[in-house]
Amino acid sequence: MNKKIIFKADAGKHIGYGHFIRTLALADMLKDGYDCYFSTFEPTFYQLDEINKVCKYFPLMGTTDQFQEFLSLLNGDEIVVLDNYYYDTNFQKQIKRKGCKLVCIDGIHSQHFYCDIIFNPDFCRPEDYSVEQFTKLYIGLEWAFLRQPFINNIRKRKNNQITNVVIALGGADPYSLTDQVLAVLQNKQIQIKVIVGDTARVNIPCQNNVEVYSRISAEQIAELFNLSDLGIFSASTICNEAMACKLPIAAGYYVDNQIEYYHFLENNRLIYPLGNLLLDDLEDNINKVFTSMDKVISPVFDYKSQVTKIREIFEKL
Repeated sequence: MNKKIIFKADAGKHIGYGHFIRTLALADMLKDGYDCYFSTFEPTFYQLDEINKVCKYFPLMGTTDQFQEFLSLLNGDEIVVLDNYYYDTNFQKQIKRKGCKLVCIDGIHSQHFYCDIIFNPDFCRPEDYSVEQFTKLYIGLEWAFLRQPFINNIRKRKNNQITNVVIALGGADPYSLTDQVLAVLQNKQIQIKVIVGDTARVNIPCQNNVEVYSRISAEQIAELFNLSDLGIFSASTICNEAMACKLPIAAGYYVDNQIEYYHFLENNRLIYPLGNLLLDDLEDNINKVFTSMDKVISPVFDYKSQVTKIREIFEKL
């Protein structure tokens, strides 16, 4: 009988979809050797569709305290994987006291961690973390969990001119940044593909050169990346997927948990920097991308071996 793994990550208009997507990617890597279940609070139809492609849905009844409800459903022999910043030290301790093994996916090292493993796909130092003696750290872009279409991707399009642009500014886009970027691009002779989440509210202009995609699969997103010359994104999970496709990226940030990753990407010349998407001159920064002769660097990681490494780590838990 396979060991059970319960993945818990939430998504929505306030926190976006990055935690959910990368945790589901991890579940996809492990599903063949474990009984995988996914728990998320108040899932949308899109989330349920994506979960059912990979593993079983682990429902919560929607009580006033979802954390205690989740704890009450644990037997103590599971591996629990958490991905969100509000799963605090006390919640982690309660999971461990049940007897479970605990894995946390993190990006901001803002609290003390009481878990067996931390995966952080961003740039930081081990000494940035406050952890238990038994906690193992796996840090860096090689631990950016990618969905299979991005791991297996072979880029088809190579163009020195920017004629096709794909935009994705978060599954929720709470500040309507997509609208602002489209306003900057409206007079450029380019084709534009816009990816929006099912909670985003954007006002797409009636233009022949703009196409909108919602609730699309990872395979479809990878294909859009292959057919594009530039991606305009927030500094989040989607950048990892685009880099795996060797798509040139212009990226900025608009929430605190994106800042450290943004500066890592900028300092390593992995993106065309757009800065603070809420405060900096967005139009000027985007126009610089179109006139720049500089080339961003495509990182070289063997993501195909990532699945083997991940399985080996979980086998030792």
